[in-house]
Amino acid sequence: MTKPTRSDVNLPRLQDLPAAESAISWDFMPSGFQRLSDPRPAARAAVEQPLDFPPLSEVVVPGDSVTIAVDPNVPDLQDVVAGIVDALPLGDLGDVIVLLNEEALESTLEALREVLPEAVVVKQHDAATQDAMAYLAANQAGDPLYLNRDLTFADLVIPVVLTRPHGSLDPDWVYGGIAPALADATSRRRYRYDLLMRRQQEQVEPRQVAWLLGYQLMVAVTPTVEGQIYKIEAGTADGIYDKLKPDTESNRQPATDDAVDLVLAYVDGDQQQQTWENIGRALHVARSLVQPGGTIALITAVDDPPRGSLLRLRELQSGNEDEIRKRLLKDNDRYALVATLLLDAMRDGRVVLYSPLEAERVEQLGLGALDTPQALDRLVSEHTRPGLLHCAQFCSPSQAD
Repeated sequence: MTKPTRSDVNLPRLQDLPAAESAISWDFMPSGFQRLSDPRPAARAAVEQPLDFPPLSEVVVPGDSVTIAVDPNVPDLQDVVAGIVDALPLGDLGDVIVLLNEEALESTLEALREVLPEAVVVKQHDAATQDAMAYLAANQAGDPLYLNRDLTFADLVIPVVLTRPHGSLDPDWVYGGIAPALADATSRRRYRYDLLMRRQQEQVEPRQVAWLLGYQLMVAVTPTVEGQIYKIEAGTADGIYDKLKPDTESNRQPATDDAVDLVLAYVDGDQQQQTWENIGRALHVARSLVQPGGTIALITAVDDPPRGSLLRLRELQSGNEDEIRKRLLKDNDRYALVATLLLDAMRDGRVVLYSPLEAERVEQLGLGALDTPQALDRLVSEHTRPGLLHCAQFCSPSQAD
């Protein structure tokens, strides 16, 4: 087994952007949080001494099947998962599965397979494959709840979550990151509709799924301001929440009274962070910080060409925006949420994407396209009051929103 190494993508920094020298800079976590130097033993120690729960080795019995349900956006993912697996008595267990949602890149899956023992199976969820689902229960409206069958059939489910702040696009981390990320496509569409149309904050279905699935042990990873690991905790959701409360209360965008006409929203981290879903998360935060009619520049290294629901945005030049939005809300694929967010943001102002993608592929969506630090610096110079936010995909909207 090889030791994984983190390799962050190369994005323009302040020294590359002279025009941004006076930009406002926001931090979503206290800058004093230091990077955890060795996540693998820290993850093992966390599950061997969890909060309000017995050690992992005492929870499983011979023949048990275990599913580790992982948010692929967790920093140093391979180290974290390997540390958890190190604490499992693999020789005594049945199936041990590491399950990641659709955001996981193939390179992330392969890196996990390289670092984990052969007895551990790494899988990727596919919300569109109904045969991979199992019925859990009906929700409060009577709609069927389907989850990946590796969750419903497991004797022990261990969610591995990122402690995203309340108010982000994702359900609160205390619900384990299971629904809708590891549910069927219809469940994902319901969640998106509640989020965008009903502005529902109660997160009824994710909470119900967490209760019905009944997991008690989870692993929570808190990032630093640079998007590295600050802390790893394991235990019950309540136990971890109480332990992390001083940190998670800081994990939110501060209110701002500044008239910011440009937000540089960075999607920092390794290549796994460079997804359209994280573009959506960063955009969600940036919209709360920019003044009406202002510009949002999404600074990424996303190299995945637009596909699925994103291609509906090509219809903006000739189609009706309201009709396009209605069709997006009915779509089931993983790109429908970010496509809808981009459509809404472009109604309010200008949106620019910095990426290695061909300019034509980006511009056909109605976005501005940049691919060099010099072009980005020119954009900054065109604005009077820029603001800069690193690791925007880990943040939540400003309290002033």
